[in-house]
Amino acid sequence: MKHCGGSENKLKAVILAGGFGTRLRPLTFTHPKPVLPLLNKPILHHIIEYLSHYGVDEAIITTNYLRQKVIDHLGESYFGVKLSYPVEETPLGTAGSVKNIQDRLGDTFLVMQGDTICDINLSRIKRAHKNHSAQATIATYEVDDPWHFGVVDSGENGLIKGFQEKPAKGQCTCNQVNTGIYVFEPEVLDLVPPETPYDFSRDLFPRLLRRQAIYSVSFGKNSFWVDVGQPYGYRKASRWLMDKASSEIHQTALLSSESPHPLVVGENTVVNRGVEFKGPAVLGDNVVVDADCVLGAYTVVGSNSNLGSSSCLDGAILFDDNQLGSSTQLLDCVISNKCRIAEKTSVREDSLLGAQCNLDSHVHVARGSRIWPRTWISSESIISGTLRKYYSNHEHEPDFGNPKTCLRQLSLEEAFYFNKKQGRHVSFTGFRARSLMDFIEILKQVDPSSLQYHFRGEFNDFSSWIYEVLCDDYLSLEFHEIKQRFQQGEVSNRNLRKTLLASTVQRFKQLEDKLNPKGYL
Repeated sequence: MKHCGGSENKLKAVILAGGFGTRLRPLTFTHPKPVLPLLNKPILHHIIEYLSHYGVDEAIITTNYLRQKVIDHLGESYFGVKLSYPVEETPLGTAGSVKNIQDRLGDTFLVMQGDTICDINLSRIKRAHKNHSAQATIATYEVDDPWHFGVVDSGENGLIKGFQEKPAKGQCTCNQVNTGIYVFEPEVLDLVPPETPYDFSRDLFPRLLRRQAIYSVSFGKNSFWVDVGQPYGYRKASRWLMDKASSEIHQTALLSSESPHPLVVGENTVVNRGVEFKGPAVLGDNVVVDADCVLGAYTVVGSNSNLGSSSCLDGAILFDDNQLGSSTQLLDCVISNKCRIAEKTSVREDSLLGAQCNLDSHVHVARGSRIWPRTWISSESIISGTLRKYYSNHEHEPDFGNPKTCLRQLSLEEAFYFNKKQGRHVSFTGFRARSLMDFIEILKQVDPSSLQYHFRGEFNDFSSWIYEVLCDDYLSLEFHEIKQRFQQGEVSNRNLRKTLLASTVQRFKQLEDKLNPKGYL
């Protein structure tokens, strides 16, 4: 990003990048929010470039969720800014995580959220902070919908009079909201208890308010600020960045079609004949755009992706390694990496697809839908709403057959979600299993169409979940054998529930006996 203003005295920044990114799921199951791609480079790269322009030469990045992936993306420095990643043994909240590194913050310092894209003038904030002799200064921004944010009410001199956290629509005192950009004096951290969860907005700011030591600097709509931690803001930031970009076509790229609009094209990318560009677009490295495709405004295609002939992408954002069949249609949606979308499939506006999804031909994903990672959608299906699937990210070697592991209570991410297919529509039944006991109880009552759906074609979703999440290779094999018998007609639709239940209940009792062997106190 380019910003007005010259270099400043050196300043240290703390970037808060430990959030789970739940509003952006399913994208954030595989990508920590701060490294989601914007114009094919991580969000944090844009933030660090912005901070560097205002004199930041060192950034301390607080991490939690998928911490190592953040470190691997950024390394020890970027854009001339030294980077470090303090260890936080337990989650400490926004203020607590900064207190955790108090000994490294000996002078006035800046705090910024890891999900903010903006061009707010930091020099102006620093000057106001100094002129007011403030202990804390908050950058605020004018919005049309302040009830979605934390509202900051200030007097004419900038002294903050009060806060409202997401007030009711008719009760907002003003339309200036908290941007999450703060300038602090180091002694402020003396108010934060050590090794204790503590939040800026909920805990620290009210104390500073009572001391009349916290000010704001207001920015209007001539500046840009957006929270990219939700889908609308993510796409808005992508468009804003693209509007600022100029054409840049790598010398190894081969374009058989020209564009009258700004176009960024990476190494070894091939654009074949008859491709029409209807607005600015970004194509990564090693992309192939087949003949007669239409790329609408603000389309982004990640590296190593192939777009089948006559496909139409309008405002779509594709991560790396995606494969599209011919005549696909992607409209204002976001597709994570390593997805395969077959011919004549459409994904409509505001939809999000997780990593490694497979959509067979003639699938229709309705507006606003979300599909969890590694989901396979059969031909002719219609998805409307959220289609969940278990997601497991084992940090350690799985302990197969251990009763404690097999019988444990699972997180919502690891739970088995019972889906069903009625006609062409695939949807969630409302049942989810967070343990083997839950699984048994749901098997007793779930609609038979759900059992058949999870045994569809070559799939055996039950066996996969039991193996990958519960780590029970024995029961997984049992379900594999039941699937074979089901395909051969030895187990009928009518007897499928009874057969699955019998094997699961028997295995549950075996595991319980191992966990609590009889005859021992």
